[in-house]
Amino acid sequence: MSDLNAVSVHEMQVGRSIGYYTDDELLWWVKNCDLLDEYADDHSVFQLITSNGENFESSENAFRIFEEVVERYALAVAVESQESETLAQKLFKRRLTEYVSAKLDPWEVCRMIGPIEVIYDFPVWLGDMYNVCDWCEVNSTPDEFKHLPDEICKHLTKLSEIGG
Repeated sequence: MSDLNAVSVHEMQVGRSIGYYTDDELLWWVKNCDLLDEYADDHSVFQLITSNGENFESSENAFRIFEEVVERYALAVAVESQESETLAQKLFKRRLTEYVSAKLDPWEVCRMIGPIEVIYDFPVWLGDMYNVCDWCEVNSTPDEFKHLPDEICKHLTKLSEIGG
């Protein structure tokens, strides 16, 4: 997770919103980067920094608190903005590339589809990935999604053609 040290507040917010980053990665990032340290006297920030992940009723609560802190201190632009959508597209493309080269589980790509559709109103750059990921679940295996690498390569080619 050490590569998370270079992640900005904006990237973490957008990345977690679309499912690129997990709650565990969010909490690791909050504890190990110094971007929120100056706000440590804020109870919410302190709670995130000192969390072991178990002091929240659910992991979504950690993200909700993080979003409140980001909004309170205007640390990033709105997740729904054009700038954030551009970042979301970049993160999605990065995840597709990671899937092809690193043999990730299908869920690590497919979990991003729903949030992207909701936040960015079915963006053109998402292409047909909804159908490609149809029926994917947390425990889906690469063997169950043998079509995914080929479809991702096709989608990456389309993204390159449209400048994404």
